[in-house]
Amino acid sequence: MFSGPRDIPLSRDGSTRYLPWIIGVMIYLAVLAVGAGLMARDVATDWRADLAGVVTVRIPPAVQGDPAKTEERVAAVLAVLKVSAGIAQVRRLPAGETERLLEPWVGREVLKELPLPTLIDLRLIPGSSFDYALISARLSEAAPGSVIEDHANELQEVARLARTLLFLGFAVVAVVAVAGILSVIFTVRTGLAIHREVVEILHLIGARDGYIAGQFQRHVLRLALVGGLVGMLFASVTFIGVFWALSPGAMAANPIALIAGLGFSVIDWALLAGTPVVGVIVAVLAARYSVLRALARMP
Repeated sequence: MFSGPRDIPLSRDGSTRYLPWIIGVMIYLAVLAVGAGLMARDVATDWRADLAGVVTVRIPPAVQGDPAKTEERVAAVLAVLKVSAGIAQVRRLPAGETERLLEPWVGREVLKELPLPTLIDLRLIPGSSFDYALISARLSEAAPGSVIEDHANELQEVARLARTLLFLGFAVVAVVAVAGILSVIFTVRTGLAIHREVVEILHLIGARDGYIAGQFQRHVLRLALVGGLVGMLFASVTFIGVFWALSPGAMAANPIALIAGLGFSVIDWALLAGTPVVGVIVAVLAARYSVLRALARMP
């Protein structure tokens, strides 16, 4: 693959000097795009797993904020939920946890002045027939103003966000691939023009187009492999650095856990590792096709 005739002095050609760096940058961006898409998929999957089968009941406080009456309302709701079908677990969120959930949205100062609702998380039995309308009506009778939320809208938004991020990732990969192909074609065509006299001599002594294209192909392969390895290395360091920044001290505690914490499966790592391989193959094929097309037009 790497060995073969070198009648054309491509290794001394300055036109290909920057091709490994160009391919390296392209591979780096492509791997980052693929990795970001995989991360978005994993985050969306985790969100959907957390929200699926979870229902939240929101109970507003009693009028004038009477704590005793508020507790009576909560007790009435809990009594209804405990005898309702399809519920596996009922959990009342502590006031402190409710405040932590609302603080990013309304601010700590506002929380001090607002009468906070009581939140109850319900875990539904998988496959059970949970009657939202019936439970909602019973809760309204037990504590007027109570609201039951099934998180269906949140699940749809998470799925839409995941699809959008995956689409953007594929779009970035496509743009990077086109830019890389154009860079290879331009470089190869430039090298072909520089060594036109050598190519013509090879033609005169009977060299076929495939023989000449093979030399360009092997040269681009060597350069693309260097660029692909460099791009993959920097992309891997970037992923590890991002996770390290999000989890301070993880590397010092357990380097293996740091890698595993990226959330990538074996298949995901294989896909990331396959991205530069595909990039190198595309670069080699683009070089061969470009040279053959140019040679076909030569007299």
